[in-house]
Amino acid sequence: MQSLRDFGYSLETALADIVDNSISANATRIEIFAKFDGPDSAIGILDDGQGMGAEQLQLAMRLASTGPSEGRQPDDLGRFGMGMKTASFSQCRRMTVLTRKAKVTSTARWDLDEVSRRDEWYVSRPPATEVPWSDRLGETGTLVVWQNLDRIVSGTDEGSDSRTFARRVSEAADHLEMVFHRFLQREGGHRTIRITVNRRDLIAFDPFGRKHAATIPGPVERLWTKAGAVTMQPFTLPHHSNVDQNTWERLGGRDGFIKNQGFYLYRARRLIVWGTWFGIAKQTERTKLTRVLLEIPSSMDEAWKINVLKASAEPPDYVRRRLKTLIETIVSTSKRIYTHRGVQQAALAEIPTWQRIRTRTGIRYQINSDHPLIQSTLADLPADRRTQLLTVLSVCSRTLPVDSLLHDLSEAPDQVNATPISVEELDEVTRSTVAALRQRGLSWERITKMLKSSPPFDANWDETARVVGQIMTEEA
Repeated sequence: MQSLRDFGYSLETALADIVDNSISANATRIEIFAKFDGPDSAIGILDDGQGMGAEQLQLAMRLASTGPSEGRQPDDLGRFGMGMKTASFSQCRRMTVLTRKAKVTSTARWDLDEVSRRDEWYVSRPPATEVPWSDRLGETGTLVVWQNLDRIVSGTDEGSDSRTFARRVSEAADHLEMVFHRFLQREGGHRTIRITVNRRDLIAFDPFGRKHAATIPGPVERLWTKAGAVTMQPFTLPHHSNVDQNTWERLGGRDGFIKNQGFYLYRARRLIVWGTWFGIAKQTERTKLTRVLLEIPSSMDEAWKINVLKASAEPPDYVRRRLKTLIETIVSTSKRIYTHRGVQQAALAEIPTWQRIRTRTGIRYQINSDHPLIQSTLADLPADRRTQLLTVLSVCSRTLPVDSLLHDLSEAPDQVNATPISVEELDEVTRSTVAALRQRGLSWERITKMLKSSPPFDANWDETARVVGQIMTEEA
């Protein structure tokens, strides 16, 4: 029994496995209770599903009640018939099941300490009144309770345990909002399921951001096999400039956009695996906005090598080959969003501060020494000082912190911004730039157009236009 504790579950994946059973039992409401009370802390998962009779409960308490090769209903989220036991014992040492069906209430308990003491596979049947939250069980349904939470509550520091417990429960709630998001919201003719954690309703989190106007959905494609159809649909998430910060952070998740890009595999509408290209492509900065929905029926479990945790999978060769041919087309939209924005901004600026130069060996950036401000400054300097200034500009260009920029842009692109320019600085820069352009004999119309397309004037146009107007009045 001790070996059942080391399958690799986290709290969130363990809870998800119990929720799977509730959904398979046709539940429409699932309540999760998490009570911290030091060594007496407990977690309960209650549903209003069809419940179990005494014989069915006895079968469910066996280590493997249903084989992975046995036929299942299309909406059955089970896999090996081990989920309730392995998930529970990964987090606790005592698991109690209270269930009700046809007005008959049954209980069963596995207690690892009791099993060890008796040295036998002993299942006790405690009175229903001894089970926490038993008063919330309805006419039909099942309650699974975890006690002796030694994998969650260490018992060494109650203050630290309390904070850790609350954090992990909160993280588990976020996990469930994504894994079961298609059950939490109305989808086609399927029933909607309400899930609560400590009486807080979970809100569906769609990792594809389909409700956002700037999300770009791709075409749906189906690959037909003997075991069923594999459904594929790519999505390109919005650029960070098109969403608010809260939306951007939620879409990125705890691991960020780069690690969360790739395929999102659903089995019977339940999210199984996400944030992977299955070794077909690399996770890069330019493709981080690409996510691809993959859907398979439970009849393809064996072909996709779904494991007992329902947290890993591997596409069969015939699917992998098709995905490989589609991959470049799938990620091209995400690449275009970043490439187009960068190239477009560089091309539009008529007075660029930086120049983007493509060579045979790659792309580099250098300070634009032809900028009117730099040229007017050079003209006022003696020859030796001009050479000195050009050397300084060259050093600045050659030491651009590319690695730091790439890291910051991948981790928090919405926080990477240019240093704000004050009104006084903008006034001085505008006057100096206009003076240099006027010396070249350019018209006011041409100067205005050039300024309006170039930083820092474009982002501060109202103030720039005011200063230009003053200069025109002073010159007249």
